[in-house]
Amino acid sequence: NDIYHVLTPIYEANRDFKKLSQVHSKLHEYFNRILIQGNKRLFGTYFRVGFYGTKFDELDGQEFIYKEPGITKLAEIASRLESFYIDKFGKSQVEMIKDSNDVNRASLDLANKKV
Repeated sequence: NDIYHVLTPIYEANRDFKKLSQVHSKLHEYFNRILIQGNKRLFGTYFRVGFYGTKFDELDGQEFIYKEPGITKLAEIASRLESFYIDKFGKSQVEMIKDSNDVNRASLDLANKKV
């Protein structure tokens, strides 16, 4: 809310109604999530992210833990990461595995996907 409080006057001065609409939409979403949580503290949410394939160079085979705000949903971060890497490598080169099981590299189509 504090960040958007700073951005809103800028968007208003520039008459950027699209950005203003997005700000108010996001604030509405965030406040609704807070209301649903009630008085519970919002701890961070953690996601395991692994990179497999030669396109990742030195990251190939490495896994990382991403910490996101407590209101972040799995679908949200998955969509963000998938969009980023599809933009970078192309849709035919990216495959998202959306489960928490150990990754069996032998089952991945690394020869064709390369990511």
